[in-house]
Amino acid sequence: MNAGPAHPVKLLGRAGLSELPAAIVITVLAVLQYFFLARLWQGYLLRYAGDVIEDNVVLTSIVLGLGGSVVLSGLSIWRWASTTKANRALEKDATDASFDGIRALLANVTSNSTLNGPPMLRYTPRNALALESRQDWRGFDSAVVVGLQQRSQASADPDRFEAQLGHEVSHLELKGTGVEVFVRRLVALHFLILSWLLFVFLIGLGFIDRTGLGSAVPNWGFNPVFDKTIYIGLFSQFIVLALSSAVVFTYPYFYVVRREHAHDLRGSQLAQSAALVRHFKAMPARRSWADGWISFWTLHPSARARLRVLEQSDVLLVSAILYPGLVAGLQPLILLLTAGWRTYLEIDEELWNIGLTAISGLLLYLALSADFVRFGLSLLMRRRSAIWFLLYAVIAAAATQVPRLVLEFSSGLRSGRTVREIVERVVAGLATGGVNIVIGLTLLLCGLGYLTAAGLAAFGTDRPRWATIWMQVFGGMIVVCAFIVLSLREFSLQAPVLFVIGAISVVTLVPLLLAHCTACRRSTAQGLWLSTRCKCGHDRLQELREIRVSAIRKFDR
Repeated sequence: MNAGPAHPVKLLGRAGLSELPAAIVITVLAVLQYFFLARLWQGYLLRYAGDVIEDNVVLTSIVLGLGGSVVLSGLSIWRWASTTKANRALEKDATDASFDGIRALLANVTSNSTLNGPPMLRYTPRNALALESRQDWRGFDSAVVVGLQQRSQASADPDRFEAQLGHEVSHLELKGTGVEVFVRRLVALHFLILSWLLFVFLIGLGFIDRTGLGSAVPNWGFNPVFDKTIYIGLFSQFIVLALSSAVVFTYPYFYVVRREHAHDLRGSQLAQSAALVRHFKAMPARRSWADGWISFWTLHPSARARLRVLEQSDVLLVSAILYPGLVAGLQPLILLLTAGWRTYLEIDEELWNIGLTAISGLLLYLALSADFVRFGLSLLMRRRSAIWFLLYAVIAAAATQVPRLVLEFSSGLRSGRTVREIVERVVAGLATGGVNIVIGLTLLLCGLGYLTAAGLAAFGTDRPRWATIWMQVFGGMIVVCAFIVLSLREFSLQAPVLFVIGAISVVTLVPLLLAHCTACRRSTAQGLWLSTRCKCGHDRLQELREIRVSAIRKFDR
């Protein structure tokens, strides 16, 4: 393996940044959407079959819903597999001398990477401007595929083309090309199936006759009524599905887009030039109004966003407003998506409320855990980032109240209340508990941010696995206890739990007391006050700082 500089994504992974917890949480939320929709089917179609809706209509809806989902899944998988197979069948090894220029640039880029050697170079006659990397789902069978016209592109501007090759090599370094493609396809398939099931459900509702079927039903029950009061009554449920869909889409969008930005930075680092900056500057910010939407829905950053990240050399790629403002809404949405389960499972109401609140809070913590690492590193390298993290905490805390506010407005309008009456109810609800929850969650997130930053300051980018697990487990325990406190109304009940939170916080910091400098073996307990520099002069974040500084210097050339 080449002794090139560490990949920024791998370096952040060594510091404890992992996207897996958030991916698991979003998967749980997506599954809950199907359970929620299934309960709507059960409550409106299955339950009243033979009473206000004919059995034939219900059976047809079930067959169309489930059968259509299977067909859509099969067609999507077949199309993806056949397209991949057809593209690979057209690819040929680029052994001709006309590809020597590209091969030399690829070898130069690879020599600066962590790959053992240059990947296979292939060409495709299908797309003259093709330039992509590919791997199998295990990260093997690596290749860079170019179009025939790219030979002239490489000759005309070798610096730009070398940086573009560096972007593709970055994909191969992480062995994540298959994962990124899989995420894009899985998101598309999820929303395709969910939309189909919802569409069939809405059509099925149109055959409900609230006056009853009568003794003789014509047309085997297929008599459309489309009673608008039924749809209006389900408006709140549709809002829950819409909000939860926004959360489900937000995470994979940020995951894939952040990966693309990281590959741009890595490509510039491997090519040791600012050619990508020049390349994106030459591109129009937005060629048409549709380009922005296409980039968004295809989970791909726009040229303008890629230019901004490259110019700022932003390795951490934190989002202080949009990401927490959407993703933090999953905590109350989990409560809404599981509404009605308590009665079905026959669980005590108080126990259910406390347990579900704690579990939803833990899932929120896991969904935001990667951002704690990002902001922790940002805070250690730029102290003014504390303002941005405080904003992040406030927005995330406030976002937990957004579903409640939206549902309050929708139910108020359906009940015939005036806007003034609705606003008064919302303000009263915030005054009695909403503000306290926002303040409590803000303090909790700030505390978790400090614990994460202190751990990073003590261990840097070489935090051992056991220390990462230790701090995450006890951090999760703090979150569970904190949400239990928020679910209790009397301070006499909250006080013991607050004491437990304090004790767990102290235990969480134990790894910091055992940390030692890798250069002189001195204690690095100064991480408690967020210092990353040992008395011997060793900086535990130096490797990450060098990536940022070297990138900036290369962009200034």
